Amino acid sequence: MASRERAASQDELETMNEILQRLKRLDNQAGQLINANNSFIEHRAPRVEFDPATDTLTFEAEGIEQKITLKRADPNKPIQIDHLAAGGGYKAGRITTQEETSQAELMFEGALEEYYQNAHRVLKLVKTLPGLTNFECREITIVRNKLVEHPAKGEPYSFGYGSTGPVIRPMHKPDREWVDAGLVQNSDAFVTALTEAFKRQSTARDAGA
Repeated sequence: MASRERAASQDELETMNEILQRLKRLDNQAGQLINANNSFIEHRAPRVEFDPATDTLTFEAEGIEQKITLKRADPNKPIQIDHLAAGGGYKAGRITTQEETSQAELMFEGALEEYYQNAHRVLKLVKTLPGLTNFECREITIVRNKLVEHPAKGEPYSFGYGSTGPVIRPMHKPDREWVDAGLVQNSDAFVTALTEAFKRQSTARDAGA
């Protein structure tokens, strides 16, 4: 006779409830951060365009336009540019005369760091559940531990925005080991890790039933 599936304990039910509530907040935070990120791109990031007919790159920022004509390696082969990334960054705490800009940055910075603290808490909660003690999401852990909580001494406190989403500490030395790939990629990795972990747990539970 097949064994009956073990019912979840009250502690496990409370943990799952907290995880679900935190995931709802993370979803809401991510949406707000992406909106802020896109607003920064629209109003701050330089415009970059490429004209394949003349092999000319055009940069425009703060009303100043600059054109650069690229040289072809092969005169008979047109230059191709697959993607032009949009984005930028800034050092937190810099002096600005625009109060609206300052407030937008404060909200952006706080929400971004809170997102990774919240996500990291979810990781710890998941690890307490049966069959999930080895659960991890390296992308979330690195940003939270290495860039939010324990950054390198003297490193600029900076934030970025761009096509990969909000970024923590984009200003750094070339040899720094820990780099934030952006909220979009990190969130995708987080969701994938959670989905696969709970799927494996469900499969293992069914096999043992």
